[in-house]
Amino acid sequence: MIVKQLTVGSMAVCCYVVGCEETKKCC
Repeated sequence: MIVKQLTVGSMAVCCYVVGCEETKKCC
């Protein structure tokens, strides 16, 4: 889930805040 992605680092935060659709590079 999102929690797992948050542990990855700032890249996960980018996906969490902006969204994978906006930042495909993050996901």
